[in-house]
Amino acid sequence: MILYFGLATILFLIAVCCSTKEMKTNTGVIGFGKIAIFSFLLITIILGGIRWKAGTDWENYYNFFIYNGTWKEFNSGIFEISYSFLNFLIKKYFDSYTVLLLIISFIVIFLRYRTIKLLALFPIMSYYLFFCDNIGGIFPVRQTIAISIAVTSIYFIHKKNMLAFILVTILAASFHLSLLIWFISYPLYHRKISSSNIIILFITATVIGMIGSNLIIWIVEKSLINGNISGSIASRIKIYILGKYSDSSLSMLRMIFSFIKRMVFVALFIILRPKLIQRYSYANGLINIYLFSNVIFSLFAFNEAFAPMARMVTPFLFIEVLLLPVIISLYKDAHIKYIIFLLLYIYGLVKLNSAISAYPELYTPYRSILD
Repeated sequence: MILYFGLATILFLIAVCCSTKEMKTNTGVIGFGKIAIFSFLLITIILGGIRWKAGTDWENYYNFFIYNGTWKEFNSGIFEISYSFLNFLIKKYFDSYTVLLLIISFIVIFLRYRTIKLLALFPIMSYYLFFCDNIGGIFPVRQTIAISIAVTSIYFIHKKNMLAFILVTILAASFHLSLLIWFISYPLYHRKISSSNIIILFITATVIGMIGSNLIIWIVEKSLINGNISGSIASRIKIYILGKYSDSSLSMLRMIFSFIKRMVFVALFIILRPKLIQRYSYANGLINIYLFSNVIFSLFAFNEAFAPMARMVTPFLFIEVLLLPVIISLYKDAHIKYIIFLLLYIYGLVKLNSAISAYPELYTPYRSILD
């Protein structure tokens, strides 16, 4: 655990140093900023690549790679087609699970940082929040890859390039079907949604979530029937939405805490929305998406049976890492800025501790192929 908290603290110090000089790392602290962040990214990619028997679903992914050889075997329907094809390519040309982990770590970490650098007002501070929320991207699974691909489409959404957005989202969903929900991002980003309407929707969804589980089940089943959705896709949708099993990473208590945190951020972004829009060109659209994703989450936050569906809105949490650091720019007083820095540091460490404590035996101590 010391390793993860140590890396997070180092990244935070780099972020503070660079953020107090310039808005963009690559325009202000060219030497220190670029060398420091490059070294940090390289270390985390290597840690993600040489890990061994660490991270969630290790056995499932490892066995899938080891015990399959032909494309027919890989494309058996166990995992989505793009993840299966990536495994097939690495198995055919390298036959090394470590090479696969290195490539996956590179994809996840490079895409997240590239997206953050392109979109964020304070890139390294935003990356610090991503690091804490995802344990640095060191332990990626299929959904992690898919989210890393999907969030690159925010740029295309902003530029109203619908074709590029659709293609990127389809690619993301081909790694994990849960990313089909990302399609709602485009229309939400460009709609004029008042804060009062969001509050009404949020309250309504919360009430339904608290007392209307059976109604949600009926709506899902009716929607699948009316949409002529069947087969493996329907099965996966039902598993994600109606899967009645306990998921220790999203226990009822954790879901309630997550709901409370989301309520605080919903209120914060609604209150600061006018100021954030003035400082950050992506703010209005991102706030629309984030607020609506929390409406969806509140439908499922009070029933542990719906934990898989609650996880489906995970991609939208990336918006937090872009929006929260923008608050720093709203204040001119240096003391207030440093207080916000401190709050972001503490919040990041709490998120990191929460991510690790979900499966402590899988993350601590860090285990590598060299052990």
